[in-house]
Amino acid sequence: MTNCSLNVQKNILMIYEHPWYTQQRLLESTTTCELESTQSPQQETTGQRLTKVCSKCNLEKPIDDFRNEKSRNWRIASKDQIREYRREECKDCERRLAKQLREAKKTAPPKPDKCDCCVTTTDALVVDHDHVSGKFRGWLCKSCNIGIGKLGDNIEGLQQALNYLSTNV
Repeated sequence: MTNCSLNVQKNILMIYEHPWYTQQRLLESTTTCELESTQSPQQETTGQRLTKVCSKCNLEKPIDDFRNEKSRNWRIASKDQIREYRREECKDCERRLAKQLREAKKTAPPKPDKCDCCVTTTDALVVDHDHVSGKFRGWLCKSCNIGIGKLGDNIEGLQQALNYLSTNV
């Protein structure tokens, strides 16, 4: 083997590097400044806890009352970002909503083969229920269920969308 072919093999092996190693190498190669910081230090009190407001009950609760957002957990870089990578609803509201959905599924009639909203034939139908009363409303395809939810899950939100479309067509 020549010296040149060894270099080629060495470069091929270095193509992929796990992000953890990349971050470690970056941390090892950074230098620290020996000068005093010009920023004023943040006041920290002992026992200070991070809080977040629940999107369902609108109560401010300790951050531990919110589950981690599993898909984003590995990206947390600082304590300030912990709040961002938690679920929007607290554990209590999450349990209450799951119970509502279980009750709605129990009272639901057999699943049809068409969406009750758009009448599209599909196997992937989900239970639609009123989030206030917990009553079953119908079987919807995923698109209709998400669309109604994004519009506020109420008649006013749907009416606003209808008014918008009727005036801007």
